[in-house]
Amino acid sequence: MTIIATYRFQDKAVFISDFRVTTRPISGSKVQADLSMKFVPIDRKIGMFLAGDVDFWKLAIAEVIKQSSDINIDNILDTLGPFNLLLNDVAIKYGRRAGQSSAIGFIVDETRHENVQFNIEIVHGNGAILTQTPNNQVTIMGSGKDVPNIKQALEHFFSDNLSRYNNDLYKIAFYFRDEVKKLLQRCGSSAYEKLGISPYMAKASLVQDSFCLHGEEMSGGHYSDRNSYDFKYSLVKEDDGCIILFDHSNNERLEVIEIMGNTPSMEAIIFDPERATTRGEDPSQLFPGRDYIYLFHQWVIPEDQTVYRSLKKIIFATDKRLCVPSDPIIGVLHLEDKKEIQRYLDCRDQYFELDPGKAALFDLCISSENLFDHELLATYITNYSTFWKSDDGRLEEYDGKPLYYK
Repeated sequence: MTIIATYRFQDKAVFISDFRVTTRPISGSKVQADLSMKFVPIDRKIGMFLAGDVDFWKLAIAEVIKQSSDINIDNILDTLGPFNLLLNDVAIKYGRRAGQSSAIGFIVDETRHENVQFNIEIVHGNGAILTQTPNNQVTIMGSGKDVPNIKQALEHFFSDNLSRYNNDLYKIAFYFRDEVKKLLQRCGSSAYEKLGISPYMAKASLVQDSFCLHGEEMSGGHYSDRNSYDFKYSLVKEDDGCIILFDHSNNERLEVIEIMGNTPSMEAIIFDPERATTRGEDPSQLFPGRDYIYLFHQWVIPEDQTVYRSLKKIIFATDKRLCVPSDPIIGVLHLEDKKEIQRYLDCRDQYFELDPGKAALFDLCISSENLFDHELLATYITNYSTFWKSDDGRLEEYDGKPLYYK
């Protein structure tokens, strides 16, 4: 569960980290709460973003704190250095418990104005793998790495956009997080629960020996002619050192708990001011027995005499059934006859199913050029009258094309 991620470029890096912790009581189902700060600072020189078993990391961090005076920028990655040895010692003593733990971290030297960035993979009962964070690559830890194509998509984003932000680490971190949010949203509204990831994620940056966890206030809205709402929320550090998540729309105030502190409440608490977990239906839940489904969208704009259509195939991937939508096939039709537009229903999102044999043929033949071929579509879509209809229900000729009326 969890997502922590970084992109390193030389002595700079940006990070994202979510707030969700998932607990499994001895009796009952899992409980998720968006209250945990995954970043741990140690002795003003080491910082670590943590994923995996909270109890393991409590033991490991306690040992790092004890030995921090022996750990420095020159020996942090040494196989026989104090950092690597203590990680392996704690991992072996922890025993062969289920799951794995991992971390993304760094150490700074304030005198030399330098840093070294590292990754940790822990196999409980076996040991630790400590490596330097690769340059010009995205590193993802936790269940977030299970998001389909996430590493490739994020590295493509950095390849295309890094130079345009002119080393503005705040902007780079912001758009890094934005891309992660988009990839998660594509997976369906239930993906956050399935993966144990909070919809809101913190962002941070590192350059030379300077690290910053970004406080912020966000506002905006989701607008459509059917469902619109505004949001405003913030992440702040108060004078007493408490880190607060605050939803301004309902005055919800949540105190974030550091991982080394008390275990978060067993009460389920979801911080989702942008409504990512409730915005729209999740087809993986609507069609539990299917491996894929089709989404047909039709938007009718009578005043412009225009019909907009798009079609996606959504595959349910991995054992968590995360949604993987295809690129949309898009068609736009402009009608001169005002009566004709009345045949098109403003139905917006509609799902339909096809058996594997029909689906293979449909995938081969469908394109933007025939997205308004009514006879073709009616051959595959049983309830095509949901999208288009006539008055008499007969198959006729219209503008030289056969149309299916139902």
